[in-house]
Amino acid sequence: MTQSKNKNNVENNKNSSAQNLNLTSLKFDLINNCNYRCSFCPYYGEGEGKGRVISSEGIRQEPIQAIDLELLTSMFEELSQTNLFPAIKISGWGEGLLHPNFDQIVQNAHGLGFKIRMISNGYLTEHHLESILQNLDAYVVSIHGPPQIHNKIVKVKNAYEKTMAGITKLLEASTGVENSLSEVILTFTIAPNNFLHLTEQAHLVKELQHKSRKIPIQARFQHDYFPSTNYEATNETYNLASLEQELTEVKKLLPQVKIIPELAGSLLEAYYAKTPFILNPHKCDRVAHELEIRSNGDVYTCKSDLFGNLYQQSILDILHGPKWKKFVDSVQKEAQSSNGLSSGCDRCCYQADYILPINKR
Repeated sequence: MTQSKNKNNVENNKNSSAQNLNLTSLKFDLINNCNYRCSFCPYYGEGEGKGRVISSEGIRQEPIQAIDLELLTSMFEELSQTNLFPAIKISGWGEGLLHPNFDQIVQNAHGLGFKIRMISNGYLTEHHLESILQNLDAYVVSIHGPPQIHNKIVKVKNAYEKTMAGITKLLEASTGVENSLSEVILTFTIAPNNFLHLTEQAHLVKELQHKSRKIPIQARFQHDYFPSTNYEATNETYNLASLEQELTEVKKLLPQVKIIPELAGSLLEAYYAKTPFILNPHKCDRVAHELEIRSNGDVYTCKSDLFGNLYQQSILDILHGPKWKKFVDSVQKEAQSSNGLSSGCDRCCYQADYILPINKR
């Protein structure tokens, strides 16, 4: 009797404290493999039975791994039972639509009340129309230029045509049916061989906005994470005056467009220089609110060490462990120091909402 009472007290304390956690977002990879080979991507899958990851340590080979359906379902249930509903963000080290249980995963999460945002290359859209419409809240699809340029960047023949056909079918299928999908976002990563075609992409978005009767179409233009590294590799460079002019025209065509990060003048020059550039050396909110889960079950955030693994611990045990808090404290202390955040935060897009001007650094 006493043991049962103590156990209930422990569970009640855990449930109570879980509601006070700062966790607002769970970002995870469903699989560490991709059917694209984007020139600017820091990690991608390649080769039979292998996932290829490009990092600062060089290229390493990993077995292709898809996170377990039952493991994720258990995690969703555990969080929902404690009334903790972080936003679910499917993205990361691979293309989520390649996961063999994608439809069931998003159905389970949506059924429990989670909001789901997915970043995809869109190549397999038409094979998952029902799941996308009925279970996702936002579908972010990557398009990197006109057909010939996009296909060259992703290194897949007819990729542009396949993706756009899928988006068209998605919009057509949404008409006359109830669905949870509240927006489709086309995202364009700016690269050396497409930065002069951004205005064309804005016109593409406007065309889709006119065609879509039910689902709003939004646009996002994303500066490359490591532009100097990538254009050095291709022997191509950006004309920053032309890039700035293209972005100005994009904003005229699409007043609601989101540019990540939105830069001009000296900030744009610093971003595309060949030295590390931190958008705001004295600000970081993300690490205190978002956890990431790899396809092998590892839980971490940003540049942290491993917090735990879902195959060995429950998500709540990891959330209540000391490692996350210790890491958040260390990052906040670093941000508050005179030197600010280290070069590990180079060009972090999570700082896009609070960029520090050059003269205030």
